[in-house]
Amino acid sequence: MVNGKGGVGKTTTCVNLASSLTRAGKKTLVVDTDPQASATWWVERGPQEGALEVVTETDPSLLSRMREVRGFDCAVIDTQPALSSEVLAAVVRASDFAVVPTPPS
Repeated sequence: MVNGKGGVGKTTTCVNLASSLTRAGKKTLVVDTDPQASATWWVERGPQEGALEVVTETDPSLLSRMREVRGFDCAVIDTQPALSSEVLAAVVRASDFAVVPTPPS
């Protein structure tokens, strides 16, 4: 989830997408790169479905190696509201898709 503005639904979209993937039978990892750790907060308070896990990580060198993580069918990454950061650059390079939630206005 990528957007330079806060409050556009990155975390909400991240957690709901990850939950949907889990319900579809995918072992899913939520990676929370936002220092506020809102995705972590929500995942930890949701129903424990077993196949959904969350980790908080802000180290660009580790995030750039996301494809090396084994044991999961997919990862959904929540980012902080910034368009130019080492963390965001590492996440985008390691990702298959970038979802950009935007408000209807």
